[in-house]
Amino acid sequence: MTYFFVGGSQRAGTTLLQSIICSDDTTNPLLQEAMYFRSIISTYQLGKTILTTKLKDYFTNLEELRNFNATWAKAFLEHTLHRYAPIKHLVLKEPHLTMLFPEIYELVSDTKFLIIVRDPRDTIASMIEVGARLASQGYQDIFTTMFTTRDIKQLCNHYKSFYAPSIHYQVPDFQNQLLYIKYELLVSNPESEIDRLKSFTGLTLNKFNQTATWQNSQIDFSATSPDYNPWYTELYGKAISATQVNRYHQILTETEIFTIEQECADALQIFGY
Repeated sequence: MTYFFVGGSQRAGTTLLQSIICSDDTTNPLLQEAMYFRSIISTYQLGKTILTTKLKDYFTNLEELRNFNATWAKAFLEHTLHRYAPIKHLVLKEPHLTMLFPEIYELVSDTKFLIIVRDPRDTIASMIEVGARLASQGYQDIFTTMFTTRDIKQLCNHYKSFYAPSIHYQVPDFQNQLLYIKYELLVSNPESEIDRLKSFTGLTLNKFNQTATWQNSQIDFSATSPDYNPWYTELYGKAISATQVNRYHQILTETEIFTIEQECADALQIFGY
């Protein structure tokens, strides 16, 4: 049994990657984002920072705090696993959960982490498109503001914040349980990347079909569209397509592209763009 956690920046292709990992008879179907589980792990992360101040009356040391939160996290995972019995493996995803992958590693055994990366220029361009749809539909939240102001430096920091924790958490065993997938390679050369996923996960991904709609999902993508949900795209639930690669030229100004290339120079180098 393995718990698979799929992560990456918003607009990087996390749902696509999750759908592929879920295309196996031994995994759960594609589920809604694991926001509740993120709150569990966030509580542990907070606890580590206030252990010697606000929590000293409740936990003696870090090990006690870790054991307590591990029980809570495992209870949720086992509950979800049993809910979709007789599956053998659980696949969960929520972009902001990516920032907590090191904490998940500290709390949960039998884990593997998959992070999808996408060219920050395309990723940020997609964020801006989402912002426009959010605003047009009357949404008022942190993402509407962040994505519509076109503060490129802020968006670059937002992009990098998803990847920094796993990059900086240089525990060898954690890094061995982590696989990076490039969005561009996945959509343009799926056979090669699927082979990498099979090798890393040990799954057959027997229901995966790159030319068909997503095969194993609790979400009815036939009833979704950007008009229904600003976060969706026309590709959700459909065959793999490379049409979104290098679209940033149509959305960003030359100045914005230059700023991203400067502010995300480290990410561009690390991820090979």
